[in-house]
Amino acid sequence: MMFRKKSLYHATIILLVTLVVVGCSPSKDKFVEEAPILIDTEEKELIVIDSITDKKEGVTSSSMADGTITMNGEGNIGFTYSGGAFLQVHIKNTGATEFEYKIKHMDDELVIQQGTLIPAESIDNTFDESLTDLPKGDYGVLFNQSTGAEMSAYVKTELNP
Repeated sequence: MMFRKKSLYHATIILLVTLVVVGCSPSKDKFVEEAPILIDTEEKELIVIDSITDKKEGVTSSSMADGTITMNGEGNIGFTYSGGAFLQVHIKNTGATEFEYKIKHMDDELVIQQGTLIPAESIDNTFDESLTDLPKGDYGVLFNQSTGAEMSAYVKTELNP
């Protein structure tokens, strides 16, 4: 009987150590990071959106955006691109007013896309780092509504190997 208790004890310890070292997650594709994305608005209030980290095989982890923001006048949402995959950006005007947007690399001020979206209009673009000058680092999707009216947008960024 003593032999069985020791074996069971050792097997339990090995199992617990393995779980701690390997970790366990319900999904291997994505998880929600602890650090939120903060969105700056003209009214100096911060809007928090949880960031998603892609963990697809062969793709460097990047902090991605996925959420709806509402603001007056201007605002932004940020994400981090780590390279190694196509960057897909989806922006939809979910409000009642037209607004301008820019997708910009924050360190060197490089604008990779800009335009205007009317209510219910959206854009879907895929950026390939080998075909464009798409540096790694922090990006911002900047919004501007010239009259200062309330605007609302849905933003989603994804990595696609």
